[in-house]
Amino acid sequence: MDMAVNTRNLALQHALVPVRQARPVALATGDGIGPEISEAVCRVLEAASATVRFVPVSIGEQSYRQGASSGIPDEAWQAIRSHRVLLKGPITTPQGGGYKSVNVTLRKALGLFANVRPAGPGIRGCRPVIRTWMC
Repeated sequence: MDMAVNTRNLALQHALVPVRQARPVALATGDGIGPEISEAVCRVLEAASATVRFVPVSIGEQSYRQGASSGIPDEAWQAIRSHRVLLKGPITTPQGGGYKSVNVTLRKALGLFANVRPAGPGIRGCRPVIRTWMC
């Protein structure tokens, strides 16, 4: 009998926990190997039960070719600013004059001045040859 009461109490407790709604995340899959990497990242987040909902945006090489001088069309800016989160795969800036780097444009426009990438040992017992913080 006690077991039934505990189970009932547990069910009542879970009924009171609000269900988290998926957070919208602008997703720019990128160019070149970007789509493949982005797909793998999305699968990892799904396996981790991340409560996100991806909203595709197009930035990069295709956007340059369609006339967006910064490589980021207005619709993409609206989504990025609206959702306040961007998951971005590798982006290509075409070679030659007249093209602005999408990465630099994003950092400057959004006030993101640190691109911190920790580098260190990944295998227990091994020491890194170089340990740096790149900014």
